Amino acid sequence: FTPGAGKRMFWLKSRTHRKHPSLVFLRKSSGPVQNASKSQEPIALTECEEQIFSCLREVKSHYGLKTGIRVAGGWVRDKFLGKSSKDIDIAVSDITGEEFCNYIQAFNHSHHPDEKSSIGVVKVNPSQSKHLETAIMYLFGIEVNFNSLRTELYTENSRIPSILPSTSPKEDALRRDFTVNSLFYKIDTGEVEDWTGRGISDIHAGIIRTPLDPFITLHEDPLRVMRAIRFAALINPTEYQWTQNGKRVIHNDLIHAMCDPNIHASLQNKVSRERITVEYVKSMAMPNYSLPLQLYHRCRLFNILFPFVEDPMSPSEEELLNSLFSKFFQNLLPYFELIFPEEFKVSSELILSLSLVFPLWLHLQKKNPDLLHNRSHSVHSKKPKSLIWKGEKKKLYMEGELDIVSYQQDKQLNKFVMDWVTRHLRLKREDARTAYQLLLSAITLPEFIRKEILCTSYQGDEGERVKELCSIIRNNISAIGMWVYYASDLWATAIILGLTLHSQKHHGGQNIPFDKEHVSCLLKALKELDVHHFYEQAVILSGEEIMAALDLGPSPVIGVASMHLLEWQFRNSKATKQEAEIFVRNWFLEITSPNTRASE
Repeated sequence: FTPGAGKRMFWLKSRTHRKHPSLVFLRKSSGPVQNASKSQEPIALTECEEQIFSCLREVKSHYGLKTGIRVAGGWVRDKFLGKSSKDIDIAVSDITGEEFCNYIQAFNHSHHPDEKSSIGVVKVNPSQSKHLETAIMYLFGIEVNFNSLRTELYTENSRIPSILPSTSPKEDALRRDFTVNSLFYKIDTGEVEDWTGRGISDIHAGIIRTPLDPFITLHEDPLRVMRAIRFAALINPTEYQWTQNGKRVIHNDLIHAMCDPNIHASLQNKVSRERITVEYVKSMAMPNYSLPLQLYHRCRLFNILFPFVEDPMSPSEEELLNSLFSKFFQNLLPYFELIFPEEFKVSSELILSLSLVFPLWLHLQKKNPDLLHNRSHSVHSKKPKSLIWKGEKKKLYMEGELDIVSYQQDKQLNKFVMDWVTRHLRLKREDARTAYQLLLSAITLPEFIRKEILCTSYQGDEGERVKELCSIIRNNISAIGMWVYYASDLWATAIILGLTLHSQKHHGGQNIPFDKEHVSCLLKALKELDVHHFYEQAVILSGEEIMAALDLGPSPVIGVASMHLLEWQFRNSKATKQEAEIFVRNWFLEITSPNTRASE
C-alpha cells in the first residue's frame, strides 16, 4: 500500500457497502515484499519436535507428496522469544489437513506400529473462534493441528470469515493478525520464512503491528484490538510502560486504529462478551499485567471492558480509574510483594479479581454509595423485640431482627457484585466471590488503621514506630482480629487495597498520599503480634458446646453467639473453655433478660 491508501480503502469499502450491502471484500495478496525474508538464526528444536518433524518429512518422501509443510504462527514466535511451546500448528499446501493426517496414519501403521495415531477433526464453529476445519493428531505425545494454507473472505457485519484455500504462504501470512504471528518454519529446510519482511525484526524490537493496513485488519476482526494488547505484553515481558525512551510496544498506526470509535463500535457489535472477557483474562495473566492496563486506558477501552450499561464512565472517571490502576498495580503491589513475599502471594486469578474492584468501587461511589459506607468489620447485635420459648428442647424463636452488622451478611452488595461479574462480564463465580471479598475487606478496613496511616505523619526510627503500632493494635485487637478473620488469607492485599481506596477522595478527585514505609511498619507490627494468622483462628467452643452451655436446641442465636465468642477470644487469647462458657452465658443473659416472655 502507498501511504494513506489503506485508510482510503477502508472509507471506500464502507461507502461501497452502504450502497451494496451484499458485497464482501477479499484481501489482496500484494504486500510489502515479493519473496519471503529468510532468517539466519537457527531454531532450536526439542527432541520431541525433531521426532515429529522427521516423521512428517518421511511421510512426504514415502508417498511422493509435493505438498509444502510449515509450522505456522505462535510456535515460531515463541521460539524467537526463547519460550517453550507445545502449540504446533502445521500448514500444508495442495492438500487438506485431514488428508495429510490420513497419510501419517497409514505411514505410522506400517513404520511406527507403537505410535498410536488416531485422527480427530474439529469442525467449523464460529462461536468458539474455530473458523477453519482442523485435523488433530497426537504425535510422540504432542497434540499437533493440521490446516491447509488459506486466505479469508470477510463480510461487513461479522468478524467471522469465510475461508478460501490457497497455495500461497504469502497470502496466508498477510491474512494473519500481526507480523509477529505471520512467520513460518519450513520443515523441509529448517528455514524461517518472513513473508511480511517485518515479523522477525518486530519480535526483536518488541513491536506489534499488522501485516496490512491496521484499519482494515481491525475492522475485519475487532477482537484483534484486544489481542494486540495481549501480544504486546507477551513479546515485552520485562516492559511495564507502553511507551518509554521513544519506544512504543505497539506501532503508531495500529494504536491510532485501536483508538478509533468505529473500531470500538465494531468490537462491541461483532464480538461476543465471552470472547472479549477471554482476552482480558489472558492479558491479566501476564507477569507485566500493568502494561495491558495502560494500553486499555490509552485506547479508551474501559467502558467496553467494564460495562455499566446504564451509566458508562465519563472521561474524568476513566482518568481516575487509570490513576488508581497505576498507583496500585505499578507502585504499591510490586513494592510490598517484594518485601513481604509470604503475605503477598500474587496469582493471575488474584490480579484479575483486583482489577474488577476498582471499577466496581467507582461505580458504587457514584450510583449507590450506601452500599460502601457505614460498614463494620465487627459483630454487634440489637436486642430482639421478643424471644419465644417453645417445646421441651427450648428451641429459641425470634420475633424481630437480630441485626448482625457484618460484611459477610451484606447480601445486597454481594448480589450486585456477583451479578455484574458473572452476568455482564461472563466471568466465573469464583472470580466474583474473590472480588466481593476484596471489596468488602477494603471498605471495612478498621478506622484506627486508616487514621494511623492516612492521617498520621511518619518520620524517624522504624523500630520505634513498629512498637507504637503494636500498642495501638493491642488496644484494638478485637476489631483487627475480626477483620483479618473475614479477609482471610487476602488480608495483606486488602490492607493495601483499602488504603488506596480510602486515600482517594472521589468527590473532587483529591488524593491523599500515604507512605509505603509507614505501611511496612504496620505490616511488621501485625506480624509481630501474630495477628496475620487470626483468619486461621477456630472458635473455642463448638456449636454443640454452645447449645449445651445455653441449654438450647438448634437456633440462629448459636451462630451469633459463636461470632461474639470469637471476638471475645481475640481479647482473651489464653482463655479456657470454662471461661468461654461463662462469657457466652453472660452474653445471652444480657440480650434476653429484659425481653424474655414464656410461651408454651
